[in-house]
Amino acid sequence: MADFNFIIIPELRQCLESDYRELRACLKAEAWKAVHVLAGSIVEAVLIDALGGSGVDQSKLDAMELAPLVTLAKDKGILPDESIELSTVIRKYRNLIHPGRVKRLEKSVDRSGAIVAAEVVEIITKQVAKRKQETYGFTAEQLLERLRGGSSALPLVGHLLQETPKAEIERLLIDVLPTAYFHALADLDSTPEEDDHLVRCYSAVFDASDTDIKTAVSRSLYDVYRNEPESTVLSYEDSFFRASDLKYLSENERQFIKAHFLARVSVDKLPTLLWNLVGIGPFLTPKEAGDLSITLLRAMSSKGKLSKDAETRLMAEYALMTAESRLEVRSYAEWSSEDVVAKLNEREPKEKPGLQTEAEGA
Repeated sequence: MADFNFIIIPELRQCLESDYRELRACLKAEAWKAVHVLAGSIVEAVLIDALGGSGVDQSKLDAMELAPLVTLAKDKGILPDESIELSTVIRKYRNLIHPGRVKRLEKSVDRSGAIVAAEVVEIITKQVAKRKQETYGFTAEQLLERLRGGSSALPLVGHLLQETPKAEIERLLIDVLPTAYFHALADLDSTPEEDDHLVRCYSAVFDASDTDIKTAVSRSLYDVYRNEPESTVLSYEDSFFRASDLKYLSENERQFIKAHFLARVSVDKLPTLLWNLVGIGPFLTPKEAGDLSITLLRAMSSKGKLSKDAETRLMAEYALMTAESRLEVRSYAEWSSEDVVAKLNEREPKEKPGLQTEAEGA
């Protein structure tokens, strides 16, 4: 089956996918002429896209018919000789819809010709896809397809990103992967494990990306907070927001997101939000730190896994907080238990040897 995930322009890719589905339907319906016409149209579009940026004026490419496109694709090393020979089957496909009688009757189509035409689509799209990957790298769609195959692909993220243009990584994180995730959530045949895997893919790609990509993706998430309906914001926040990523935003952007996120943090919601809280310590004001510590201390007084997880999160974030925020947390911890205070003491930042305060040096 032909796969058009090497096409960068989403609208063109969707159009080709639609034409290809129609081609398969026409094959099944034995509509041989329609198969031939669709096959030629698809191959033309694929070659025009592949030849874009090859030094030929785009307006000239758009005006070319199949024969010169095939010749040019051969000259540019996109198609091998065997594909050139096969393409002769569909080179006169336009004549089938030509208004002139002579042209229209010049070519007839039977079952065998239609089947070969459909196979030409398969062969040429695979060859163009291979060439595109060699010269351009992975598209966002190709990278997603590679990653969603299973957890065994996650250790390869760093290597795969080296073969992926930055624009495609950014598009993967901002558009392609979130869209795939939300579609999976709505798909009754998609398992929770498959859905969770997409979230892990997002995190793995984000962590392996360059800082400029992380900044662009984080600002895109901020735009979701600012402009999208609350239901959409909640979906993005639950699945893609990590407090540690606040460092890629401005202070005003951080304050906006924190105001939304921290208002949701309560004991009953902690089991699903603890993951999002990771790394929030440095970005908390003293009041925010105090309020969060109250929630975590209350969770620590419960039983089971939540108590342990809440303690782990409090201790980890405490070590990252400013001195003012740590004082606020300690003021609440002292009302909890001496054991908690002792554990917080162990997380106090250690002064580097040899350093003196201004008072000590005076």
